[in-house]
Amino acid sequence: MFNISQFLERFKHLETNETGMRSAISDAIHQIVGVNVPLEAISYKNSVISLKIDGALKSELYIKKQKMFDMLKKTLPHLKDIRFS
Repeated sequence: MFNISQFLERFKHLETNETGMRSAISDAIHQIVGVNVPLEAISYKNSVISLKIDGALKSELYIKKQKMFDMLKKTLPHLKDIRFS
């Protein structure tokens, strides 16, 4: 007989991977800029990182976007872009 907990185990790993990925992105931003970006403000979908941040921080990150992109590209080889909103 099929056990539902075995089926749901798959989704547990997906959440862990996404949280780990957002944490790695936040750490990379902190290394470059020196500012902590909350995990809730980071999303990764279709090889694009989206950051939901305020104006002053957005400007600072935009200036250092290429440096962040190069650093994150080593970890996420399929990365296409970093977007701010």
